Amino acid sequence: MLSGSLQAAQHPIEASTSLSLPPADGAHAAGREVKSIAARAPPMAEMLLLPVVRGVLGKAADALVQKVTAMWGVDDHRRDLELKLLYVQSLLADAEAKAEAETEAGRAVKGWMRELKAAAYQADDVLDDFQYEALRREAQNLRSTTGKVLDFFSSRNRLVFRHKASRDLKNVLGKIDKLVKDMQNFGLCCSASQRRHNL
Repeated sequence: MLSGSLQAAQHPIEASTSLSLPPADGAHAAGREVKSIAARAPPMAEMLLLPVVRGVLGKAADALVQKVTAMWGVDDHRRDLELKLLYVQSLLADAEAKAEAETEAGRAVKGWMRELKAAAYQADDVLDDFQYEALRREAQNLRSTTGKVLDFFSSRNRLVFRHKASRDLKNVLGKIDKLVKDMQNFGLCCSASQRRHNL
């Protein structure tokens, strides 16, 4: 036991990073402590939610995305998505704090945050499609005559792509809208730093 403890003390990094392997006899206590700390830490889904929302907001406000959504007649949906995510972002700090509570309300907020993260990833994918279309149009202007002929033959595929991207934007906006309505049941408050940012 003593020799095992000395080995764990001499190699703390190995003891903490090799959790998947059976620990040495003297490292049982250290292993239990590390697992306890991990259990108390916020789930990864909640920890990464704010950066995800910020990333989607950046794409929603992108000039290239706005150009295509306006061209396709869905810019109102893009703007609505942007505004709803701005509102959500202002309340996320309070949501994360409430999610730490080991109560029924805390578990409800955690579940809501997981759903929000999934919807944010979906929105990110949809906005990627609009960015792709904007970049494709810019590249098309630089192509040779041969390239333009090839684009002519692929026009039907682009029409299908347009309808799919527009439909997907409306669908994800509906999910975000529902989550915003659900969020209002949690009594979340805007953080002081976010209020200053919005001024």
